[in-house]
Amino acid sequence: MVATETGTTAELAAHFNKTEAEVTCFGCQAAGHEDCEFHTCENAISLDSCADCSEMPCAKVTALNDDEWEHHSEVITNLNRIKQVGKTAWLQEQQEKWKCPECGERTKWYQKACDKCHAKL
Repeated sequence: MVATETGTTAELAAHFNKTEAEVTCFGCQAAGHEDCEFHTCENAISLDSCADCSEMPCAKVTALNDDEWEHHSEVITNLNRIKQVGKTAWLQEQQEKWKCPECGERTKWYQKACDKCHAKL
């Protein structure tokens, strides 16, 4: 999702030898995800997210968490944290987690140095 927001899907796709379409995601709440298995499941049972589901972690979430994408490895941890503290508090935590400790610039997965100040991450 961050790669899509920051225009770095080509870089991410090249890193994983994938197409840009395979790495493009606008997030679970974005329009146009009618075919996404998670979006369909959430809508079918009227939940805001998988964090609200009593069956979490289900087989779908576990498979996502354990797939080849390193940034998916925190899915279950993040969903459990959302369940514990709520979405608003979790988003605030994520804003702190994903910023450069030197200059405060937003950072992303797989980034080795800050785009703004070049501090090592």
